[in-house]
Amino acid sequence: MNYVHDKPQILTEIPNAGHVVIEASAGTGKTYTLEHLVVSLVLQGTPLEELLVVTFTDKAASELQARIRAKMMAFLKPPDKKAQ
Repeated sequence: MNYVHDKPQILTEIPNAGHVVIEASAGTGKTYTLEHLVVSLVLQGTPLEELLVVTFTDKAASELQARIRAKMMAFLKPPDKKAQ
């Protein structure tokens, strides 16, 4: 199944394999970028259990987990018939 996934431009510069470090100041979109990176990799076939995502706080990890889960659930949700 092919999914259309709008992702940040920076992700086009990140290789699909290997290690990635995202380091930036507060409020620059790190969580947004990580969220989209994980979703993009999973949609391309990378098993979720093969990904390791590290954050500095439990709060940030919880937020990232919730955002990734919500984005993945949105892909699994059947399309709205009214929108078609």
